[in-house]
Amino acid sequence: MPISRPPEMRARDRDRVHACATLDEALDDNQLTAEDHAIRIEKATRAATLGDLRALIDDLQGHTDLHPLRRRLLERVGIVDGGRLAVIGTASAAAVALAILGGAWGVQTYRDGSTATSAYGPEGYLSVTAIDDILTAAPDAVGSDSAYSVVFFRDRATFSVQDPSNEGTTRTFTYRDGDWSGPSAGEPTDDIAVQYAQFDPTVLAGLVLGAPESTGVASAEQVSFVLRAGESGGEVAVRTSDDAGARGTLVADSDGSITRVDDTIGR
Repeated sequence: MPISRPPEMRARDRDRVHACATLDEALDDNQLTAEDHAIRIEKATRAATLGDLRALIDDLQGHTDLHPLRRRLLERVGIVDGGRLAVIGTASAAAVALAILGGAWGVQTYRDGSTATSAYGPEGYLSVTAIDDILTAAPDAVGSDSAYSVVFFRDRATFSVQDPSNEGTTRTFTYRDGDWSGPSAGEPTDDIAVQYAQFDPTVLAGLVLGAPESTGVASAEQVSFVLRAGESGGEVAVRTSDDAGARGTLVADSDGSITRVDDTIGR
């Protein structure tokens, strides 16, 4: 069993990977809806501390490799309520303000290839044509040419944009099976929006194609990527994983220059 840690301890990329794996399993078990899963994944990949991460998974059943928290310290910082862990509604300002180089990985793609196949072929919405079509149509569909995050999967894409009626609050649109849905209920954020038109679909598709080998997950069954603001402009993070528990992340600037690769992590 992992050693208990104080909730204020800074989270590592490996900790974020463990939390995302737990959320993926909860999605598979129907404990979370796809929308809930996407929201929690976004928060997990930008979480600053172990306490932020645990708050996102402690209402879920199942195994996790994330470190448990020391109860005495939990009580001191007020995370425990009535003897049970309370789920934090939003990540802390410190967490969401940081552009963590570890990937805002998003909802995993379905393992059944047939559900991910669209008119764009077996790669679905990860193909260069699909990426181009969706990014081109998005401004009219979501009402903005900038977003806090844009996440692509084989079978869907999500756009988290500013709520025009409530500054500093997000609303999320989903593109699936050729149709747009949303917006979902907004949530507060301190994130920085990024102009997603700056990303070249050809570059994005190339990163997706090379990510399994680069991250050491050569037989990746699940691949997704997120567009977001980085420390020096637009940033893309590609997440890979397989059914054996191997996971990795490739991070690059908007021009495709790779800035970081997290090697395979097995569970």
